[in-house]
Amino acid sequence: MKKLLNKVCHPIGIPKLSLKVKLTTTLFLLVLMQIHANSYSQDTKISLKLNNVSVQSVLDEIESQTEFKFFLNTDFLDLSQKVSVNEKEKRISTILDKILTRTNIVYKVVGKHIVLKPDPSKLITPKTPNNSKQTTAIVQNIVSGTVTDMEGNPLPGVSIIVVGTTKGVQSDFDGNYSIEVSRNDVIAFSYLGMKTQSFKIGDSNTINVILEDDVSTLEEVVLVGYGTSKVAKVSGAVSTVSTKNLENRVIRNVGEALQGTAANLNVTIADGRATSVPNINIRGFESINGGSPLIIIDGVSSTAANLARLNPADIEAISVLKDASTAAIYGARASFGVLMVKTKEGKGKMKIDYSESLALRAPTFLPEVELNPEIVLRAKHTAAFPYYNLYTDEEFNYAAQVWEGQAPAVSLDPKNQRTWRYFGSTDWFDEAYAKNALSINRNLSISGKEDRISYFFSLGSLREDGAIKQGTDKFKRYNLRSKLTFDVTDWLTVSNNTSWESTKYNEPSGYSRDRYFHELNRTPTTEVVYNPDGSYTRAGARLIGITKEGGRREEIDNVFTAQLAGELSLIKDIWKVNADYTVRKGYENLSNFRKGVPYKNGPNEPIQIEYGQSQTTFTSRSNDDYVYKSINLYTTLTKDLGKHYIGGTLGYNQEENVFEAFSASREQLISEDFPSLDLATGDAFVGDSFSDWAVRGAFGRLEYDYDGKYIINLTGRYDGTSRFPKADRFVFNPSFSMAWRIDKEGFMQNQSTINLLKPRFSWGSLGNQSSDTVGNYPYISTLGIGRTSKLLDGAERDAIYQPPLVSSTLTWETVETKNLGLDIELFNGKIFGQFDIYERLTLDMLTASKELPAILGTSEPRANAADLKNRGWGVTLTWNESIKLGGDDLWLSLTGNLSDSRTWITKFDNPSANINNWYVGGEVGQIWGLTSDGFFTSPEDVQNHAYQDHRASDEIRYFAVGDVKWKDLDGDGIINFGSQRVGDTGDWSIIGNSADRYRYGIGFNANWKNFDFRIFGQGVGKKDYYPSAGSHYFWGIYAQPWANPSKHILDNVWTPENPNAHFPRLKPYAAEDYSELGIPQTRYLVDASYFRVKNISFGYSLPKNLLDKINVRSLRLFFSGENLFTFSDIIKFGMDPESLGGQGGYPQQKKFAIGVNLGI
Repeated sequence: MKKLLNKVCHPIGIPKLSLKVKLTTTLFLLVLMQIHANSYSQDTKISLKLNNVSVQSVLDEIESQTEFKFFLNTDFLDLSQKVSVNEKEKRISTILDKILTRTNIVYKVVGKHIVLKPDPSKLITPKTPNNSKQTTAIVQNIVSGTVTDMEGNPLPGVSIIVVGTTKGVQSDFDGNYSIEVSRNDVIAFSYLGMKTQSFKIGDSNTINVILEDDVSTLEEVVLVGYGTSKVAKVSGAVSTVSTKNLENRVIRNVGEALQGTAANLNVTIADGRATSVPNINIRGFESINGGSPLIIIDGVSSTAANLARLNPADIEAISVLKDASTAAIYGARASFGVLMVKTKEGKGKMKIDYSESLALRAPTFLPEVELNPEIVLRAKHTAAFPYYNLYTDEEFNYAAQVWEGQAPAVSLDPKNQRTWRYFGSTDWFDEAYAKNALSINRNLSISGKEDRISYFFSLGSLREDGAIKQGTDKFKRYNLRSKLTFDVTDWLTVSNNTSWESTKYNEPSGYSRDRYFHELNRTPTTEVVYNPDGSYTRAGARLIGITKEGGRREEIDNVFTAQLAGELSLIKDIWKVNADYTVRKGYENLSNFRKGVPYKNGPNEPIQIEYGQSQTTFTSRSNDDYVYKSINLYTTLTKDLGKHYIGGTLGYNQEENVFEAFSASREQLISEDFPSLDLATGDAFVGDSFSDWAVRGAFGRLEYDYDGKYIINLTGRYDGTSRFPKADRFVFNPSFSMAWRIDKEGFMQNQSTINLLKPRFSWGSLGNQSSDTVGNYPYISTLGIGRTSKLLDGAERDAIYQPPLVSSTLTWETVETKNLGLDIELFNGKIFGQFDIYERLTLDMLTASKELPAILGTSEPRANAADLKNRGWGVTLTWNESIKLGGDDLWLSLTGNLSDSRTWITKFDNPSANINNWYVGGEVGQIWGLTSDGFFTSPEDVQNHAYQDHRASDEIRYFAVGDVKWKDLDGDGIINFGSQRVGDTGDWSIIGNSADRYRYGIGFNANWKNFDFRIFGQGVGKKDYYPSAGSHYFWGIYAQPWANPSKHILDNVWTPENPNAHFPRLKPYAAEDYSELGIPQTRYLVDASYFRVKNISFGYSLPKNLLDKINVRSLRLFFSGENLFTFSDIIKFGMDPESLGGQGGYPQQKKFAIGVNLGI
């Protein structure tokens, strides 16, 4: 079977490399990585013969003959002095010693860099005019220190000037300086590309300075496909995400930190489970078949799960490519945008960084249920009557005595002395979920750059206790990364990027993951955990015992990724060739077993066994393995020709994915202490699967820039996929973009307010072939296999099912995007804005080709037969300011983004426009429903109103006083939905939309002295939610009378005394199915918009002069909190606005953490 699949579906697979070739290549690269660079400064000799020339001329000649580069600040060095030199085959040091002997210049050679600086002992002092009078002797003292950058690297050549004079010095190669000053002086530290800082001397003898980058937004580097660019030169829609969003946050994955950070980057997190993978979306709804953006990590195509396993501490840069022009170079996989992530690499002197945080976590919102047993019983009784007659007056009275402490909560049942009856006050959410779950996060990295090699090694660990209190679920993650870059020669660089990620999640196995929350919500609060004799009650066994001792489920994932890359510089700074080969292997092992938990119903009743969601004990094992391989080969040519800049990229890419899975399970364990497949007696169920797919493409990009004003970018890619028939596998996707730097025009030069004014336009077409859309073998008719339900003889039989019809002409969905944008920067970078408006068309979506009669016996064949239109916009604004506070700079930064998108169907084969299916003109997310008209107020009101009894619940087929009432919009005397076709929907109308609208994020940062503060929030400005029928989470006892009465319901139930309540009278099953409350209607349409304070952090960095005494580069202590405050109408129902699906699930978490960052 594997051979058949490989032959049919894999004509573009990656060629296999022999083991010998692999080993030889690997050993060769390892040898290269171990070669030490020759001592260029010692071996290089030159000949010079120059007479009476300036020092500058000698330096220029040395640079022209060698690979040495000189670094100096001409403000403090006089290079005009005349010298002569006549040397033959002499080392550089010999020549420099001779020509600099009579100057005040000293030098230091580091690899191929030579730093020139003034002798620190020779200060530049101001000349005193001859006629000046020195009347007072000013006491002078020496102030010294070290100047470093934000990463702790020493800065040589920093100018240190006494403000108001010409007295100054420069820092030496190690960043050290010494200057003579008086107590009242102010000294300023300035360095190219850094923010100037000033300090008043006072009584200080040591001033250590950390200079911050002063990078204009125009010069900010952004990641683009197969390279980088700058904001000023980008002509497409690209956003960057500051890595400050990752720093010092108690997050388990990158997705949590990305929420709200960029316009049109939409991240949703369904629940608080440690293994949940955030859903990432760019610019809204993609296709009726689903879809997602391409995720690139260090140039390698990755999944959202890969991103979730990535250590956030390893990330250096993140870019979001939103339009087709920027994403087109990645072709087929990038039809809905690209999220690019680059990990850190070695820079500067070797440094060691360690961070550790300890966090406590608790659920954000849980339903608040009534605990008074009398109120609970009366509410349930009313909600069940007359369908059930649940409780007697004696039970009501006894429950009241229990609440008042006059009777025990558990007693013998008067009707059956062998059993107990329960009148407890158990908050099952409080019993099940921990209020203080612990997590510990540790990260260690060693990085640096020597003469020819840069290195980055990191190790991370995360250990997290889950929310379940008894039998706690536990999550562990380990990350290891090694990143090496080696300059073999001046024209050849080789690199290796290797990572290993391992996660283990161990949890109770009694229920499927969402089912447990469902059971908690519907188990009566009157039940208790333990019987008087210490045994479990049935409810206690089902909810607490099953998590504590009912078996475990353990999932172990290991992912190993290795990338070998090389860069060949054919013409320095003009033409280069890059190649990389990547292998990623993933292994998932899942083990699961379930045990029984004993419980008793009474003191004289036999012990019974609770198995949770199954009927007996069982065990299962499964293994999922995958291998991903990719090859990239591309060449880049860039050249400045006066005012003309031309750049081009040509490349080739291919990728292969292979998946294999195996599973086995068996019931009826012989021994629960040894849950082995061999030690079970039930039927064995075994299965396996195999699938693969591949893509191959050639791509090109052409860039042109005239005088920095007019920018044009053309991109094209020719892509093929194994997922379509041979004749329809390949497609060409073109795109272009253009931008105009208006601020560079002559008429803008006499103003200083606008630093950047760049309108942009782009258009592009991309193909979509994701597995969400088409699967791996959509053009092959495959037989389904499985087992039947029990037949007449009580046995299950193996079965093969009818194959579906398939089309022979399936091909790519086409995604076309138009984008109009504007980038603007004001007041020398204090304000930056980015605005985009776009239209994205998803064409030829795969769907059922025609509605065919059910007698066909199988599903309709799929065809490229549907289109949709997505329109939206996004805006980002950033403000930066520095003000003086107490003599020190207070740095302030405020950033915000807002975006929106809407989607309509423009083509679909639904000629009758049935609103229960997609139809032309229909907006994605729209909610059809009835218009509420309050409650029935009297029998006459019921009698005179339009007939609606056919919409009552199945159990009670009539409406009465206190029930919901709907408007008869079409005036025909009956509440109906018409034919449910557009134009004939009776009283049915569009009442809301479930799509997220107006997503936004806002953040504020402040730094003063050694203190830093950050607050960040995100939210959704408009969203409608209608709770589904049967949802105990919202409807409680309206869904089923044995569910728990929620506070938000009991406080707002209609009664004759409370006619203006929000909810109708209690009645059986009013919200269990598609009737009464289960029908969407305006009264119970909930505003699900929200604002959440995602993060607040506060930190203090110890002063540099204290740290220098213990040889520490930096030491910062911090507090951080996540999901601390939420503002939304929906929280009054005990629901979290980020978790609105289904019956509820693992609760979202708020977190409080303390931590430390240490740099050596």
